[in-house]
Amino acid sequence: MLLKKYLKSVWQATIRHEQGILSNTELDQRKLEQTQYLHEFDRAIQKPLWNYPTETVYYREASSVNPLLSVRIPLLAYNSEDDPLSPQIGLPIEEEAKENPYVVLVVTSFGGHLGWFQPGGGRWCVQAVYNTLQQFWDCTGHGGPCKRFKVLNRSQISHAQGRFCYECRKYCTQIY
Repeated sequence: MLLKKYLKSVWQATIRHEQGILSNTELDQRKLEQTQYLHEFDRAIQKPLWNYPTETVYYREASSVNPLLSVRIPLLAYNSEDDPLSPQIGLPIEEEAKENPYVVLVVTSFGGHLGWFQPGGGRWCVQAVYNTLQQFWDCTGHGGPCKRFKVLNRSQISHAQGRFCYECRKYCTQIY
């Protein structure tokens, strides 16, 4: 339902700008009309509009990796491996996140694009962010892995039960 609503808004925005987009002589309207997937759309539209050699280069340039290295205030970032609008190639991975001491990157195995919906309604990421921040506060300076909180397995993550232990680095798929 949410995805349909999002795709409808993207389509409406595309229609509003159709003449401007199609007036670009670099665009192949036939390819645009045949697109079924996001990477095909990016290859047909973003690549020529912004003069990128490939859609992969576009993803890399549009990703948060470059600004991530410049962050100078504490940043807790969540991303999902199954995010259809943020391909893994654009995800700031371990090396970049570890390079900056101000950044904690939490990568979940599922959650979609700004989703993290839980059964019965609501979003489990809100509780996960709260729990992570609470854990930072609770564990500051205690000098060892936190043993007070239940460590979750993947099936429990969707319900946001228990708390994330930052020291143990257990709760989500990967934390950098």
